Amino acid sequence: MKINIIGIVIALLITALATYIFCVTASDGSGIFPLIIGAIGVLATTVMLFGISSTYQRTSTLLKVVSLVFFLIVGVLNLMIALFSWGNSMVIISNGIVLLTYLILMYYLWRTKQ
Repeated sequence: MKINIIGIVIALLITALATYIFCVTASDGSGIFPLIIGAIGVLATTVMLFGISSTYQRTSTLLKVVSLVFFLIVGVLNLMIALFSWGNSMVIISNGIVLLTYLILMYYLWRTKQ
């Protein structure tokens, strides 16, 4: 496993921008809680996308592709949450399912030594 500090800093900046976009698009000012949940999902996917790579080329490529797909899914999901102002329980459930699916998929991809 290789950690790229510059990639992690870029991931943190992308997360900050995405959180700001979610904050701006939230029409009712529903609070900081949905933003924190959304930021956690975006941060997890961008750190794996830009900041961490594997010593195996195929595994590293798979991790980056899956991270990009889940980054787009989390982005669209949080944009829908911001526009339609779902309740806090719906934010936790939807982001939790997506994040846990992402984490379990990344775990099993990481274990493959290809």
